[in-house]
Amino acid sequence: MQTNRNPLEVTRYSNSSWFRIKTKEHIIHIDPGFSGDLESLRIKESFFKDKADLILITHPHKDHVRLEAIQKIWKESTVIVAAENALTPAEYPFKVIHAFEHLEFFDIKIQTIPAYNTEEGHSTKKFHTRGLGVGYIIDVENIRFYHAGDTDLIPEMQDLKDIDVAFLPCGGTYVMDIEEASNAAILISPNYVFPMHHANLDMLDFKYRLKDYKHIEVVILNICDSKLI
Repeated sequence: MQTNRNPLEVTRYSNSSWFRIKTKEHIIHIDPGFSGDLESLRIKESFFKDKADLILITHPHKDHVRLEAIQKIWKESTVIVAAENALTPAEYPFKVIHAFEHLEFFDIKIQTIPAYNTEEGHSTKKFHTRGLGVGYIIDVENIRFYHAGDTDLIPEMQDLKDIDVAFLPCGGTYVMDIEEASNAAILISPNYVFPMHHANLDMLDFKYRLKDYKHIEVVILNICDSKLI
């Protein structure tokens, strides 16, 4: 990871998987969705002042895409990339993406891999069939991000290379549990890992499981908290 550069800011927007990546030039929102209602998140209006240049949506479930959220961050020039059935063209224009595709916008390179539940995975409710959603690999300003979407620990993660920042779900109901997510972090070996989709679980257990991997910093954010990368 290049160090002689402007820092990037990562901000959390929901307890699910909604994150903002803010660079010197651009703003990227991933999975602008939530459970419950938007007001319950208590996000200050100032967090919606700067609109998105790029919105990425992993799959159609409401905790990952809500029209109310998109309305807060969208502008006429916003590009939306979404898994199939996440939106309809009548709602917002968007580019449909599937696994193993490559796109580029504003010098931001995007790749996708599958995101799904497996029979052997630790998720207890298998609502994410293969083909429903994707995970995103985002290359921006010499930093490589991986946002896993809703997934179990899957073989495709073995092929991920040079990931600097990983967003990994670890709630255990619809996605990996803490054990699987920590194993995924070890496998992917990022510099930073942001646990997500964990409801009210104690993330100190996740952090403890990675304590011997000194190169991996576990970043636990509450809603509206930020981290400079």
